Amino acid sequence: MALANIKDRVDDAFGKIIDTARDLISIPSRNPPGEERRCAEYIYSNLKERYEPLYNVVLLHKPFEHRPQVVMYPKDGIDRVRAVLNGHIDTVPEGDYNAWNTDPFSATIKDGYLYGRGSVDMKSSLAVMMHIVDILQEHEASKSIALMFAVGEERAEGGTYAILEYMKGLGLKAKYGLVLEPTALKICYAQQGALWLRVKVKGKATHASLPEHGINAIEHAARAVDALSKYADSLRVRAYEGCIPRCSVTMLRGGIKENVIPDECELVIDRRLGIKENHEHVRKEVEELLNSLRLDYKLDIMARRDSVLIDKNSHIVEQLYDACKELGIDTCYSCFPASTDNEYLVKEGIESIVWGAGSLENAHAIDEHISIKELKYETYSLALMLARLNYSMNLSL
Repeated sequence: MALANIKDRVDDAFGKIIDTARDLISIPSRNPPGEERRCAEYIYSNLKERYEPLYNVVLLHKPFEHRPQVVMYPKDGIDRVRAVLNGHIDTVPEGDYNAWNTDPFSATIKDGYLYGRGSVDMKSSLAVMMHIVDILQEHEASKSIALMFAVGEERAEGGTYAILEYMKGLGLKAKYGLVLEPTALKICYAQQGALWLRVKVKGKATHASLPEHGINAIEHAARAVDALSKYADSLRVRAYEGCIPRCSVTMLRGGIKENVIPDECELVIDRRLGIKENHEHVRKEVEELLNSLRLDYKLDIMARRDSVLIDKNSHIVEQLYDACKELGIDTCYSCFPASTDNEYLVKEGIESIVWGAGSLENAHAIDEHISIKELKYETYSLALMLARLNYSMNLSL
């Protein structure tokens, strides 16, 4: 498929992509609490109406019965699938509704940007996925890709893992993968891991008029916050492949009343792992830091994510880079600082990368928005890359 033909196909389909993105944004799929069902059913119905009988469209009720996922693959054989596209349905909550300048679920278009919760992370890219087969329908590549619309990504709940287990049972043998998270079109062959820790600092309650008779858990927790901040500053020297380890205290709770010395304070730590770090070592580091403060505390692991690194010279990396450059789209190689479901694909031996339109800075933010122009660039590049990837793989068979 020639470049000019691909651009024409994208131009013809792009209005529908924007309409689909707006539909997806208008259906809240917050996680927590895990309300992806209505959005998943919309995706399922839309795909089923447009692509059957040539494709199987499945509403997968695993790993959660009431939070279904969506899978699509060619009916003439999942073993022919050579590339998988992955995205997640769930979003973080919108936060303070009154702080938004636009309704977070109205999918407002203003000054060339699409606004709304999930516009960046990552319903706009889900819309591209939902139309990519139409764009490639005259090319063999349309019959060699599978689509995964996962739940639970925002809380590391393993939706993509369950999809992969289901598809492996059907005979999936995909070589390449692409997770369409917002990277500002930087090609991320690496991504950081994550470890979320909950620390409950213990104290002793007493009347606030006699603080010397108690132990103020909030004050002790404040010491931990200060020490963790200094620890975070020390991590930059561990940077590798562009991935910089980080540590942040993201939640703090304590106290029951204005005149009671608090006997407990809870803090949550978000620790981003570099490529060469492992979860157990990081957990021990944090424990040693807290022990050095002589705190009475309990530490629990809330969730964890593995870091990812594939060869920068992987075929899919080269093909995507070449497609972007041919289209005149600015890109580079990078490490994705957040954690994604790409870890599951890579663990299955799939050479998979993170790449997509939109800035991570806008994800999870008030007035989340994405550049419509950049989303179109994503669609051009993705279609061209999939066509070229399929052709080059056929030559190698």
